[in-house]
Amino acid sequence: MSSKKPLIRNIPTYTQHPNGCGLSALLMLLDLPQNKEIEDFLQKTWNKVKLIFLKTKFEQKELQYAIALQYLLLKAVGYSSKEGKDQIYSFFSDRLNYTYEDIRVMNSFNQEQFHKAMLDQGKLKEGYLYLNYTQDRDYITPIMLMENIHTMKTDLELKILAEIFNYEFLYQDSEDMTGAIYFTQKELKKKISQNTKVKWNKLEQFANNPDYIIIYGQYYHWLSIRGIYRTSQLADKERIKQLETQNGSNIEESSTEKSESTKSTLEVIQDIFEDDFFDMKEWNYKKMMIDLNDPALNERVILDFQSLSESDRFYIFKKRANSNFQIFETFLNHLTHDIKHEIALWKDYVENKGKKTSRNIKRSQNETSDDITKDTSAANSDDSEAKILHLEQTINYIDKKERHEQSKIAAAGQIKLSSKKDAPKFKVNSKSKKSNEPPMFWDMMDDD
Repeated sequence: MSSKKPLIRNIPTYTQHPNGCGLSALLMLLDLPQNKEIEDFLQKTWNKVKLIFLKTKFEQKELQYAIALQYLLLKAVGYSSKEGKDQIYSFFSDRLNYTYEDIRVMNSFNQEQFHKAMLDQGKLKEGYLYLNYTQDRDYITPIMLMENIHTMKTDLELKILAEIFNYEFLYQDSEDMTGAIYFTQKELKKKISQNTKVKWNKLEQFANNPDYIIIYGQYYHWLSIRGIYRTSQLADKERIKQLETQNGSNIEESSTEKSESTKSTLEVIQDIFEDDFFDMKEWNYKKMMIDLNDPALNERVILDFQSLSESDRFYIFKKRANSNFQIFETFLNHLTHDIKHEIALWKDYVENKGKKTSRNIKRSQNETSDDITKDTSAANSDDSEAKILHLEQTINYIDKKERHEQSKIAAAGQIKLSSKKDAPKFKVNSKSKKSNEPPMFWDMMDDD
């Protein structure tokens, strides 16, 4: 029996953009309150990125930083050969080798598909904005940025982002070749097999080491691991603490009892709790706990082993030794050059779209439902950036929002808050329903 208290990380709890769970999960694990250098870099990145929106309403820091992460990701995997990009390419190529090229190809394909979708919808000017990224420029505009944020991140993309902050993916032998730890259907049984014990012990060891972070993929959702342990480990620690306090007072009362009171903690527990000593060590799927932060619920929750499915994956990242954050300055210098061009692109788009607002409104009103028409009718007399974006994004966004709400309901159904008397207690960091509502695309813009 181990008397070492399991590490339960006191990481912040963040909300997410629709489908932006991967970005938020990584942000929570970076523990910004304890890593000011990382937080300062993300703040500086956001201070630059927000300029391309012209006007913005995002006030929550975690939502701002998630946008900054998405922007950095798009810059990292683009094909630009501009000044400063060679250093970025070398940085990721040296660390990820062929994986980096795979991610770049995947990203290029995704952006081309977004571009094609715009053309299919008759949105030629929006399609042109994508060309400014795909055609060896890497210029990013708000439409492209938010479309990518609202697309769920793959494990490969999270590996790219983790490397920026000096975390390397630690590959584990796995049947599916993902390098993640997971449990097969045969291992997800009430009777804990030897294979299950080996995998669970690995997860406990990684979770208990502050140099490692674990991102948990729950089907189509990313979450941040706070701790992985068995409840007996928490019970052991509490009993040991009580016994040590009791033994200490006995020593002060009588030196003749010293030899008895200074028995090893293990011996004392065996003596006093002989009946349930071995039961404390027994593997029990109801007492194998996964402590995590869920960005969709914006809360801390605790699962037990029986809540897992074969599709769940645990991705392990290790902090690189003797590494620095020199890439931060490289990125910032590169962004400074690009931002001015991206602002100009977006201004040109907004001004040209404004000239055709009336015609677009009429066409959109014929295509949308009565509810959407009410939302877009305010744009009839105003060709401002906010109303233009509101009009063009409403139809696509409502579909996204519905899918997001469905995913939250599904996630809530899968997650079991432990109500067992022997489960560890925790305080849920809950917020009002209003603060949990995902920001709409046009919420970034001023109303006037």
